[in-house]
Amino acid sequence: MSPLSFAEPESVEPAESDDGSAPPRPAPVTLTEELAVPEAFAVGDLGMRTFVREALEKRSAHDPVAARLLAERDADLARRGEPADDPLAWWGVREQQGKAYVPAPVVAATGAAPSAERAQVEEALTVSREHGLELLLSFDRTLSEPTRLLEVLGGIERGGDELGRWLRYRLRLAALRAAVADPRGALPLQQRAAFDAWRPGDVAPLRFGHVLIVASRLNAVFDRLREAVRTRCDARRWLVSAAEDAWEEPGEAHDYEAALEALARADETHPSLPTLGELHDDPDSDDHPYPDYEARDEYEERREDLESRGGITSAEKSIRHAATNSQVLIALSDWAEREDLLGGLSAERFRCSWWQVEEELRGVRGELEFLAAVEGNRGISNGSLARQLDWARREDLIDNATYDILASTARVALSYTGD
Repeated sequence: MSPLSFAEPESVEPAESDDGSAPPRPAPVTLTEELAVPEAFAVGDLGMRTFVREALEKRSAHDPVAARLLAERDADLARRGEPADDPLAWWGVREQQGKAYVPAPVVAATGAAPSAERAQVEEALTVSREHGLELLLSFDRTLSEPTRLLEVLGGIERGGDELGRWLRYRLRLAALRAAVADPRGALPLQQRAAFDAWRPGDVAPLRFGHVLIVASRLNAVFDRLREAVRTRCDARRWLVSAAEDAWEEPGEAHDYEAALEALARADETHPSLPTLGELHDDPDSDDHPYPDYEARDEYEERREDLESRGGITSAEKSIRHAATNSQVLIALSDWAEREDLLGGLSAERFRCSWWQVEEELRGVRGELEFLAAVEGNRGISNGSLARQLDWARREDLIDNATYDILASTARVALSYTGD
């Protein structure tokens, strides 16, 4: 099962500067954003390009990826004989400085607001929501500038009316289906959905194609970590077996003490293992909410104690809980960076990319819950992940390939209801 999940990650504060008086250092450019930035410069409006450049400039002092993306942008403009980006060219950008959200797209960059298209969609919605959605999707196939679609949709969404939200989520699911079929294609539809979901802190608007490409890469890295931990734990189990054999033999106390000493020096004699870091609570404690009153086997207790002494227990818990416990992921990724197991990624970039991809995929579940509730299917909305996915497939919100992606990226059991 893929480790990327719908489980809620714990909040993690940004990395602090060595200088206590300095502000927190900006997060690095993630793998997903690295794919999104060139696209945002190529197809975004003036406001978006300005925002992306300023976001990269804030990170470029300490992030070589941000500096490289800026250099590539400037080289591309010079090669085409175009002037460098001028932040002052967009009248609203200075007013938005210091705010954590993206300014609304500038209508002037794409011409007048598409009132004719909006009227068409409004009329189609009087027939059915599906008819209005179908018309919006047709605009995605014909309009070259995605920001115009935002204007169409923005005009339809009225106050607290759930209609606009319903349309947005249906478009997002359509974009996900397109991305699953071709992660690097279907740009207009995916880009429109991405603009709509631009979250605070993002360097550039992501689309599902970026998310799926990076999810595949991160899963491959995690699989290598899992295999490395398994191999190293198996090597240390030879020390555990030696200690068990010495303990079982009567009169072999000296050999048993020597075996314990070998376990204590395992970090010096064997490749290192990850630990749980500075956790105060055992991540497995929720798995056993009630005391075990059954008699414990003496040999089982001895093996558990020896595996704990050798660091095996902590290492296996690190792999088991990294996807659902952010503090464990921090400890695991820091260890993996020291052991050169992240494929050239820094620990911070790996986990920031991980959390960003996880958030995007987890958001789909919330959208399914809302759509089911709007359709009056409270049993589906409040039900298990499996029921929600089955319902979405029956309603043709997702296809079989998209179903498989969402099911395989759920770390929680498909019977999970969120309670």
